[in-house]
Amino acid sequence: MISKEEFIKAFESIFEENVKLNLDTNFKELEEWDSMTALHLITIFDSSYKVELNTEELSNSVTILDLFKLLKSKLG
Repeated sequence: MISKEEFIKAFESIFEENVKLNLDTNFKELEEWDSMTALHLITIFDSSYKVELNTEELSNSVTILDLFKLLKSKLG
């Protein structure tokens, strides 16, 4: 099972600049967040965790913790 720290590091890897995040970060408010980073996140869910993240789930998520919980629920 993936740890919260591993998930945060994977999320940070999406950004070209060195961004420090935590579980309470509202990722959509980040200056670096755009449609390309959203697609990159969807790709990480698919390639790294073999989990499909759809746009509705992404839209309904606010914090990194929301995404982590979603991932855990999909992994079982």
